[in-house]
Amino acid sequence: MIMNTKIFLLCFVLFVTSFANAQKIVNFPAFKSTNRSSLKIEQIELRNDATILRMKISYDPNKFWSINKESYLLVDGNPEKILVTKAEGIGLGERMYTKNGTSLFSLYFPPVDTAARTLDFIEGDCNACYRIKGVDLSEKNIVQMYADTTYLAVKASDDDVASKSSTIISNNDQYVSQNSSATYDGSPYNIMFAWKKKTKAKNPHWNGMGIALANFDGMNNVNADLAISTSYSFIINPIDYCVPISSHWLLVSGMGLDFSRYHFKGNVGLTVVDGITKFVRSADESYKSSKLITYYITVPLLLEYQTKLSNRTFYISGGVVGYIKYYSKSQIDVKVEGGIEARNLGRDLNILPVNGRLMFQTGISDISFYAYYSPFSLFEKGKGPDLKPIGVGIVLDF
Repeated sequence: MIMNTKIFLLCFVLFVTSFANAQKIVNFPAFKSTNRSSLKIEQIELRNDATILRMKISYDPNKFWSINKESYLLVDGNPEKILVTKAEGIGLGERMYTKNGTSLFSLYFPPVDTAARTLDFIEGDCNACYRIKGVDLSEKNIVQMYADTTYLAVKASDDDVASKSSTIISNNDQYVSQNSSATYDGSPYNIMFAWKKKTKAKNPHWNGMGIALANFDGMNNVNADLAISTSYSFIINPIDYCVPISSHWLLVSGMGLDFSRYHFKGNVGLTVVDGITKFVRSADESYKSSKLITYYITVPLLLEYQTKLSNRTFYISGGVVGYIKYYSKSQIDVKVEGGIEARNLGRDLNILPVNGRLMFQTGISDISFYAYYSPFSLFEKGKGPDLKPIGVGIVLDF
């Protein structure tokens, strides 16, 4: 009987001790903002004797990185700094290199009240220092609450441990997908068809290819008719760049190309007469086609919102797009005896070298619809018809 009592007391002490060492665990916590998305918090453990941040960094293996010895936490907006005490997997203040682009490590801080709602991780006060703000410690993010939890702190050279941690890494990707974080995985830009594919739920949606039905606002004021069914704009947007504002909002820029063709009905062509661009009709020739061709380099400045609908990302964006012309031409194909003769009616045509359009885009996952409208005429004021480009189309995001 006495022996059974001793065993019971021993088990009870071990249980209480182990429970005291790990009171609250938050896996893959949401956050409000970060200045450098290459660093992520995968787990936070709030214990009676310490607060532990399990972290993952994605970085160029050929470049070094470091975590400042003066890193600290701010809890629930309190200005009191909770300084880091030690690290596992890295040396604080030392130059570190990732292996295969990622590394896992742990940072230890003095204990934080388990009732805390949010915390900020601040590496330092320099512009390049990592800052992850508004990390959510609320009940909705608590995945587990038990005593004996082991997290593998991975050093860059430890292939065996890294392979064992692959489940943790993949789970983090799944969590971000479910909560629509508007940040890149290691870089604020993306190049179309890059070998390293981006995670769609975490990226802006400028990058891709699309086509739109092209039209002009103001065609009723000129002596010509646009063939809408054969007029189009084809776009290729190879590069996008984003600045995350919050977990759902981001500022988007990048670079693209616009190839537009406007076809006109009948025997009418666009040409320059006495320095003025005009539509001119032919009374004695028959045209097979008449078209205006414009090529532009485009630069967007868009505000995008994204969230999750079931397992897909819904997004909506709008803003302005700058157009820089690098080619234009008016061409007619005239029916002649024995075939078709192509004639060039002009290249410059008084088209504005720089223009701008308003753009709106919305979609789900990789497919979106967009519309654009230019508040400015295609041509220089007083040197051509007052025609303002307008169109609607579809984009496939890559």
